[in-house]
Amino acid sequence: MITTMSNYGPFDLLLQGDNVVTYSFTDVAGNVNSSCSFTVTVIDDISPIINDCPSNVSIPASLDGTGNCTTTYSWIEPTAMDDCDGPISPIQNFNLVQPLGLVSIM
Repeated sequence: MITTMSNYGPFDLLLQGDNVVTYSFTDVAGNVNSSCSFTVTVIDDISPIINDCPSNVSIPASLDGTGNCTTTYSWIEPTAMDDCDGPISPIQNFNLVQPLGLVSIM
């Protein structure tokens, strides 16, 4: 009878990144052959899905008391879902006083 040893099985969960799978075989007399190894690379190549992205908006501006024409605007920040990381929330809050003109928040 031959004994099989391996660090992973065909249906084991593998972590993201490189996973080296190694097999070795031993016969009843204790003879071990050289091992067989291969790498399974698990990649996350699916971008997060963005939820509730605010629509474009035009709002009036007014003088801010220092001679600048500005306005304030507040919005509910979008969220995202990733297949590996789960729910993702924005890192920064951009509820700022904005100068007159087109402003893109990335």
